[in-house]
Amino acid sequence: MIAATNRDLTESIRENRFREDLFFRLNVVPIRTPPLRERSEDIPDLVEHFARRFSDRDHRRPRRFGSSALALLKARAWPGNVRELRNLVERVLIMTDADPIEAKDLPPEARVSPSEISERGLAMTTLSEFKEFAERQFLMAKLRENGWNISRTAEVIQTPRSNLYKKIEHHKITRDQG
Repeated sequence: MIAATNRDLTESIRENRFREDLFFRLNVVPIRTPPLRERSEDIPDLVEHFARRFSDRDHRRPRRFGSSALALLKARAWPGNVRELRNLVERVLIMTDADPIEAKDLPPEARVSPSEISERGLAMTTLSEFKEFAERQFLMAKLRENGWNISRTAEVIQTPRSNLYKKIEHHKITRDQG
């Protein structure tokens, strides 16, 4: 028998929410599997596996995820763990025909919060990759905050409007992404 939980059973026993005798019956060979957020280096392999699996299942040509998409996925905390990643890969394969799939092709729920960036920023492999990622996330947030008003956003972030247009084009930011 294999039993799994995401709860701290010793804490649950202390709080009388789990029977101690049952714990000792089940706890023959304990195996701790760290959550996905603690093993971001596994994400590219998992994404490739899921993409190949769904492509085979749906009889579609295999597609790959590019470095910008993988960097974004590696930076997420993944509260839903591997299941959440699997569902996201399936959703992306259904919703876009891009090949390779890049960060701009990912849905809004794949975006990373500022707290995740500070916690997970080291998942990026190069400084330029992190700068690109952070700039795009910053611009998306400021555009949303200002109702996608380019003039107002440029004023708030203290950059010429023409520069903001260039950045939006460079990062391939569209209103439907945010």
